[in-house]
Amino acid sequence: MPEPTQRGVIVPTPNEPVTNGAALVSVIRRLGLSVDVALGGLGAVTNLSPEVLAVLEGFDAETDVTDSTVAALVNNSASDVRAALTRTGKLPVGQGELVVNMADYGTSRSAFLNALNDGADIVYFPPGEYDLTGNAITPTKRITLAGAGRGSAVVKLSTGFRLTHGIDVRGISFVCPSYSTNNRAFQVDYGAGLSEDVSGFYFDGCSFDGFFYATYMAGADYSDASDPDFTPDGYVRDVKITNCTSRAPSGSNAGHFQHLVCQDVVIAGCSTYGGQNASSYNFIGGNGLIRVANNYDQNNSYAACEIENFSGEAAITGNVFGGMIWVDDSTGVSITGNTVAERIRLTIQSGDLRDIAVVGNVASRAAVTRFGDAGDQNGNAIADNIMIAHNVFRVGGGATWGVLLQDQSGRIRDVEVAGNLIAGEYATGAIGVVRNANMYARVLVNRVATSDNSMTISGSGGTVHVFANTGVTHSGSRERMVVNTRELQFTDGVTITQPNGTVKRIYVDNSGTLLVGDPL
Repeated sequence: MPEPTQRGVIVPTPNEPVTNGAALVSVIRRLGLSVDVALGGLGAVTNLSPEVLAVLEGFDAETDVTDSTVAALVNNSASDVRAALTRTGKLPVGQGELVVNMADYGTSRSAFLNALNDGADIVYFPPGEYDLTGNAITPTKRITLAGAGRGSAVVKLSTGFRLTHGIDVRGISFVCPSYSTNNRAFQVDYGAGLSEDVSGFYFDGCSFDGFFYATYMAGADYSDASDPDFTPDGYVRDVKITNCTSRAPSGSNAGHFQHLVCQDVVIAGCSTYGGQNASSYNFIGGNGLIRVANNYDQNNSYAACEIENFSGEAAITGNVFGGMIWVDDSTGVSITGNTVAERIRLTIQSGDLRDIAVVGNVASRAAVTRFGDAGDQNGNAIADNIMIAHNVFRVGGGATWGVLLQDQSGRIRDVEVAGNLIAGEYATGAIGVVRNANMYARVLVNRVATSDNSMTISGSGGTVHVFANTGVTHSGSRERMVVNTRELQFTDGVTITQPNGTVKRIYVDNSGTLLVGDPL
């Protein structure tokens, strides 16, 4: 077991004695815990084993923890001393870990570096301000940074941390006093690309103010991550960003939470404010197993959440976003149950856009189009298996269409637009379809409740089926929808809208005669 320093305490390891019982209680208090909560208080346990007696060595009446209280906690098992600290939920203390308190070191950058040099595994920041600005800080092992709660412990950073190991950061407010695109509070130091996986990056209950990015989790640079032929040697894995807040510097280019070549990412319960020319919750290149849930974005002018450049297996659910949700050149993305003041944008440029479900959202509009100039397109990439269903599109804000499918080079294949309510006011119309070769689009059972209720189909080629939409006036060429079934029963007949807009009813009278007449 490592020797304790003058400024720290070693948390007990099973089968080894506690060096200083008073110091252990001190750690508990520094974490803001009740001693009784942390250590139990369940009454005396008799016939203690030698192992437990060894663990209790050093405790006396002056610690305010009686032997009977501690004995009740450990219950004849030395390892339960560690478990007691862990299960408080405040700080995961491991066997043999060195816990230090910055109150014992100071508030400067050099004081913090001294704590790391002393071998600290867990660094506790009590309430106060700490100045860690300067060049990048690169810990040589996995560490934990724990504060007394957001807004209580305030840490100033500029370049921030560059990480080669995982990290656990909780309950600290980070502030960047000046703007630079290099000022990223926590960034994985990927160099020329990771040579192996790095994992375990946890941020909970923190705030970030004034950074170019709050967190930059990357296993490669942007150009490599965006290259479809790039095969990484290592990924950033197991990233959890929860209950954090990030505020971008006003008027400057900035995002918030960036990811490149990451697998197994959760962002939940976070809030972002501001940002431009970079998304708030962003995933570029080679990302997978992504969960973005129950977050807030105030007004990022570029995008609230973006999944792009060969990312996939992503769920975006239950968020409230001022900016748009944007999926580009990616696969296996579900966008469900979000409220989006801006649009939901699905685009194709360099890679396939496949297997996308946009279901049950409230947004201003949705579109499937290409991204970029005609000369920047990969002609072999396709958009396929896309569903836009059971959404509410409202408050168009001068946008052209409520729903737009625009194929300019025969790359949009199978798309279904079904069961949506389109209630916004749009400059051109409710639904627009620009058809081309290879398109197979179905626009079914949508309800339009706008002053301009037009559905316009333009272009040529492919197949566009339109069926059972209400409140719509049609223009442009569309195909019949063939229904194969043995028997259909309609009590009052079938109402059919002809291509010229004339409505007729086909029905069978009481004598069994098939008739065509005006609708009821």
